[in-house]
Amino acid sequence: MKKYYQAVFDVLDRCYWICKEDALGALLGAMDTCIWADGEPADPAMYDNLMETYSSALSFRENVLAFLEMYQTRFGFDLTETRALIADMDI
Repeated sequence: MKKYYQAVFDVLDRCYWICKEDALGALLGAMDTCIWADGEPADPAMYDNLMETYSSALSFRENVLAFLEMYQTRFGFDLTETRALIADMDI
């Protein structure tokens, strides 16, 4: 599942360079695995949060959107632009 985590991070990072949404920048900072030498996310809860929204019955896009929806609903992150980008993205 670490490959899945990195794939989600990579897609969100790609989105950030398109829309520069502040909330997405904060989310990526917490998800970043390059900050610490052990390769774990800057915020250790990020991996669990992502896995909480994962479902093998959903497509990759649907899983990413579910993760963003959870962050928007639970933590108040405004990820509207990012969610729209991903909905239209070929991933």
